[in-house]
Amino acid sequence: MRIRIIVLALFSIGTVANGQNSVIDLADYFKPKGDTLYYNCIYNSFHASGLHDTIKLVWRKIPIDNDTAYYISSANDTTGIWAQLESFSGSAMIFKNDTIWLASLTENQSPTELTKKNFTHILSPGITFLKPFDLAKLKWSFIMEVFIKDYEFEDVSIGNTVLKKCLKLNLMVYDRSTTPDKSTVWLSQDYGTVKWIRTTGRTEVLDLTRFKKNCHLHGFCVSGRKVQIEIFRQLINFGSGRKFTVSKARPSQCRKTLAASEQTTVL
Repeated sequence: MRIRIIVLALFSIGTVANGQNSVIDLADYFKPKGDTLYYNCIYNSFHASGLHDTIKLVWRKIPIDNDTAYYISSANDTTGIWAQLESFSGSAMIFKNDTIWLASLTENQSPTELTKKNFTHILSPGITFLKPFDLAKLKWSFIMEVFIKDYEFEDVSIGNTVLKKCLKLNLMVYDRSTTPDKSTVWLSQDYGTVKWIRTTGRTEVLDLTRFKKNCHLHGFCVSGRKVQIEIFRQLINFGSGRKFTVSKARPSQCRKTLAASEQTTVL
């Protein structure tokens, strides 16, 4: 489902909603878009200003009763005990009927220990930001609370690529203080989280040149010019009375299909 936004007359698309009288559907932005993600990081803290790094993150899934939950962690963190540090929500997520159920993750605890009762933060279709939304309560030796303060739509430039109308979330993070720190994240319907400025000042930007559309998590290719052409061809066959078939692509096929398709510079 495409994102739906309802704004009163004094607002327009691309302006800051400031948390007032605005309705937004977030599911398409939060869903996994690729199995493995690479982020280029620039550090801006006092002790590491200007340093560069690249991190490799992996989407993982776990069964929760009759549902499937997704979380992202470092490629080396196979148990997910540090997963809360790798996403702005710090949560595992269940996507159901366009609603997102979130369970805040705990330090040194594998997400496999989660149960349905842990998914207490609910982003429903058409959630209204009349006040900051309580996104997560991350459990360390202390509690870190994350709130969505407000949002806007904004174009994001990554290298030579311009991602049109990304969803920019302005976050408030309470970390053992009554005064919140600020964090900002940009999400794309096609790529998920494309940029994140942490409270520490570290900026993480998705490496689009290494991005592959989702194959493993759902078992089929979801994008790419060749896939669109194949669907169109089969629809023609269907209209002519020929047999119409849809088959799942192997991951290797998906990679080859998409490798030649991600050349557009304005999305």
